Amino acid sequence: MTKSPVVFDTLNYLSAAILYLQDNILLQRPLVPTDLKKTPLGHWGTTPAQNLVWATLDRYFRENDASALVVQGPGHGGQVALLNSFLEGSYTKAYPEIPQTLAGLTTLFRRFGTLHHATHPGPDVPGTIQTGGELGYTLAHAAGAMLDSRGSRAVALIGDGEAETGPLQASWQVSRVLDPAKDGAVFPIILRNGYAMSSPTVLDQMAPEAIKAYFAAQNWATLWVSLTPGQDIFEDLAHAVADAWQMMADWQAGKPQNLPLLILTTPKGWTAPDAGHAASHQRPVKIDPANPKAGLAALTAWLKPQVPQSLFTASGTLDPAFTALLPPSKRRITNYPAAHHHFHRWRLPELPETNLAKRGGTAQSPTAKLADYLDTLLPEHRLHIFSPDELGSVHMGQSELPQTGNIVAEHLDEGLLEGYTLSGRQGLFASYEAFLPIVGSMVAQHGKWLQEAQRYQWRDPAPSLNLLATGEVWEQGHNGYSHQNPLMQDIVASLPKTTAEIYLPADTHMLLASIHHGLRGQHKVNLFVASKQPMPDWFNTDEAAHLVQVGIDVVPWASVHPDKEPAIIFLASGMRPFNETMAAVNLLHHADAQLPIRVVYLARPLALRDPTQDPSGLAPEKFSALFPDDIPVVASYAGYPDMLATVLYTRPHMPFEIHGFINEGGMATAGELAALNRNDRYSLALAAYRHLGRSDTVATHEWYHAQQQYFSVERALSPLADKVK
Repeated sequence: MTKSPVVFDTLNYLSAAILYLQDNILLQRPLVPTDLKKTPLGHWGTTPAQNLVWATLDRYFRENDASALVVQGPGHGGQVALLNSFLEGSYTKAYPEIPQTLAGLTTLFRRFGTLHHATHPGPDVPGTIQTGGELGYTLAHAAGAMLDSRGSRAVALIGDGEAETGPLQASWQVSRVLDPAKDGAVFPIILRNGYAMSSPTVLDQMAPEAIKAYFAAQNWATLWVSLTPGQDIFEDLAHAVADAWQMMADWQAGKPQNLPLLILTTPKGWTAPDAGHAASHQRPVKIDPANPKAGLAALTAWLKPQVPQSLFTASGTLDPAFTALLPPSKRRITNYPAAHHHFHRWRLPELPETNLAKRGGTAQSPTAKLADYLDTLLPEHRLHIFSPDELGSVHMGQSELPQTGNIVAEHLDEGLLEGYTLSGRQGLFASYEAFLPIVGSMVAQHGKWLQEAQRYQWRDPAPSLNLLATGEVWEQGHNGYSHQNPLMQDIVASLPKTTAEIYLPADTHMLLASIHHGLRGQHKVNLFVASKQPMPDWFNTDEAAHLVQVGIDVVPWASVHPDKEPAIIFLASGMRPFNETMAAVNLLHHADAQLPIRVVYLARPLALRDPTQDPSGLAPEKFSALFPDDIPVVASYAGYPDMLATVLYTRPHMPFEIHGFINEGGMATAGELAALNRNDRYSLALAAYRHLGRSDTVATHEWYHAQQQYFSVERALSPLADKVK
């Protein structure tokens, strides 16, 4: 094997030294205990293979005036992107206080493994679009960034442990998703070192013929490079990268060519003590703080032969001889434009005015009208729609917007959406409400990314992540209990408060106003919950837009004697809950025409948060004006009651009686399902009268018997004990 390239040696040395050292980082004198970090942190196992790929890509980009988005998948090894950003200049551009000097690099060493920079890549590092740690999404993110980006290229670095995860397994289908006529190409590189953390990987135990057959069946053209005695792995990898670039060019030209995939086999922790063993996963050299002499000697023996000789000049500045080995600035990996968003806030035209001849007198599919509205945004605003083969079912299949909806894998759809937005575009993931929680952890990680990204002024604003939960719980009686699950609201509500928003529109016009509001925002995870089946139109455009803007307000036309102080307040949130609330108000009004009733609509549930917990929360005086202390409130909510109770828990008010989905489900009509969960009109009316001290009246007996008519003695499931057989 010929001598290893300077860039690789430099990266490998720095990636090892940064795990341990806070001073004397180039070993200009013998190591002493004070040179060591108090608590060494970080991982080595996947790092050398990543450095090998990075150095080879640098060479190819320099020699061929090429560039690509590089998505770093292995859960740790975050020092790879961090150190490269320093050497490439993008770090100093983002953090001007850290110059490209030996002193600046020493400061960077001290920042690694602290609140400044974690041991995995994140939004603090230029050129990254993915946080390491939770595995499985690298290929989906890379492919998502290539959608609608014809001519672009992405390289996805995938650990062989990550390759075993369910989301990554589904992601091999992107070879069928990407279209050379409109999309960029993606080049996955599996770093096959034989171990996950401590266990052997599946790919390590498979024969090469089996691996090749597996990936050929997934439409990938497999390339192979391995550390083999008598062969030059550096030249072999350089040739493989050149071959892969040609394959991608042929694919993009429409030739019968599968996208390339590279299996790169090197020992885990290559070049370090214990290389090829699980012990090299974290830090190969162990140092006892109480007696560091032996550990310092072992660290010196590992690092000393690799110390870069031409990294800095005598004056401490980065040596031009080294930077000449890197690509031109615009071709450097951490300068890739799409990794820095370049997103401009959408300035959408105002929604067209609509007038209602009669409130609740017409009905239409909210999601079908949403698809029509989104089409009006073309061509200026292109929103890409993602869905696990459900667009037709949710009445959005007719949309002319770009669509990716032919893979039934929620993790893949969410990953593609995240890659699409993290490269500066807006998308919408539409799925049944019950199945969105499948991607709950992914959404939580994305929320963390958005929160952290806002800390760095050098990062462009990020587009929001837009999720549409339709086929919602109240209209899934024909599919049964398995399709009844509003948990996604709870997941989004648990995200960092600056990044979460939930929209629960009452009708079609409010759904359009919600989308209009959400698409104009940034740095948010937006969850829109809407029915797909026809629902009554209650609000005109201006009324709907007002409620979405303020989040919550009184609905005067739905209230009874709105000029008087109310005896009872109904709070509604969601399409079915608002319908049932309107019916409950009607029941009360017919029972007592003089009873003053206030109806409040909650379009954005998180607006109810106390402003001491969330700066955008409802001011105390506004809350008190809506809900006077001594007036009982009966709430009808489109999700789990505990979700709304959590939002309200700091508010100084008598307890709200919250009705929502309490996990009573099954095959049922919408009315039966509401009644099973005590969220129907009769249950709401009975609750109101109970608070008013009117439980034993002719009206309450009529309502009770009317509610029982939802059930029959044949039903196996019923909340009414005397009807259970």
